[in-house]
Formats: sequence, structure tokens, C-alpha cells
Amino acid sequence: MRTYVVAGGTTGMGRALALHHLRAGDRVTVVGSDPGRGRDLLAEAARLGPGNGRRSSGPT
Repeated sequence: MRTYVVAGGTTGMGRALALHHLRAGDRVTVVGSDPGRGRDLLAEAARLGPGNGRRSSGPT
């Protein structure tokens, strides 16, 4: 398992990259500016299976 940080990971290519690595079983930290898109990404990640879509911290 690897760990990735994806800036702009709630839309477009960043989102696709984040989901790709989650499907591969990697840890992914996503940085984005829109809390709603962040929640959408977490919901999609949670549908991928156990361990995905966990939220470790909220927007600051």
C-alpha cells in the first residue's frame, strides 16, 4: 500500500486519480476547496468498500 496526496482531488483528473488509487487499495489524502464536492468524493469512496471514504479531518 502506498500513500498519495492529491491536490484538486474533488473534481476532474484529480478526482479520477484519487479514486484510481483508492481502488488499488492505496491511502489517499485529497485536498479541495469545496466541502460539498469533498462529501461527494467521500460518499463515492465509501461505495468502493471497507476502509475507503473514511474522514480523518474536516475542512479548515
